Amino acid sequence: MRWLATKCRSGDMVRVKIGMIWHYGVYVSDDEVIQFGMPPGHEPACAIDDIRVCSTDIQTFSCGGFVEAAQMSLPERINRIPRRRSVARARERIGEGGYDLIHNNCEHFAYECVIGVKRSVQEEQAREMWRSRRLTDIYVMRIPNGIRVEPFIKKALNKELKRIKDPSLRVRRYCAMRLLLHALDDCYGYSENDVSFKRRPNGKLMCDKAFISVAYADELVAAAVSSSAVGIDIETENSFINRFHCGAAIPSDNGAKDELHRSMCVWTRKVSAYKRSNTGKFIPDALPSDVRDVYTYSIEGFSQTIISVCSADAAAARFHIWDGNNDALLSKEELLV
Repeated sequence: MRWLATKCRSGDMVRVKIGMIWHYGVYVSDDEVIQFGMPPGHEPACAIDDIRVCSTDIQTFSCGGFVEAAQMSLPERINRIPRRRSVARARERIGEGGYDLIHNNCEHFAYECVIGVKRSVQEEQAREMWRSRRLTDIYVMRIPNGIRVEPFIKKALNKELKRIKDPSLRVRRYCAMRLLLHALDDCYGYSENDVSFKRRPNGKLMCDKAFISVAYADELVAAAVSSSAVGIDIETENSFINRFHCGAAIPSDNGAKDELHRSMCVWTRKVSAYKRSNTGKFIPDALPSDVRDVYTYSIEGFSQTIISVCSADAAAARFHIWDGNNDALLSKEELLV
């Protein structure tokens, strides 16, 4: 579809640029252009709840600007709603409310009347710009008591779970992947149906919409979504001691506790850097502890927990606590370096 400032015909989808925004309508005649709400900047302004589908003349619609008419390709002309029916559909909706700047605006209205599809190119462009913003968001969730492993919509995620034989480990993996899906929805607006997953040669899961990484330790799971390659690792004092000193007690004196936390920081930094690289085998001694773009955090309310995240955007990472019992964002907390 192209747009051209030319003589309009009844049933045309028309638009005019006012400031940075395009205002859309359905042209009937110079005395009748049907639109969802008056042009931006029109006086007197009204509240969003009072915006209605209305009819004005072309001068009021254009606000002195150049009116452009949609020039459709042959397939678009074949599939469009007939002109008389487009006009009738638009007239039938005069007085209708329910305006929403993002989901139900003047462009949606015009496309529905003329094309038969509710669409807003401006919304799509704004959403794409929003999704392409640079970010690294970290989500942490406590595993709910008595949680059951339920099938995912995506077969790739179910295959991931089937590979895990240990029941407790399968629950952790399930919760981590469920948290990841919530993160993708919360950050980018993607549902499980919108994304695809596949397994890399080194066994790591990858997503087609964003860079991802998951980790788990004891009763905690973590997920990271980012605009650049990312790796995340999480350790609690208990999980770290069980990993390297099975059966040992958590040290009580400050010196030993500080040394434990330093070791946890080094370990999680190496693991997160390896996860971001997605190459080769994990050989801890071969990885430096001062890898670039790795940031290590403790978290308010999780004093015995260390998280390291490796990403080009990790310095500006945002942290979210997810409520696994109610599938809702519980709070946004500050990360403590």
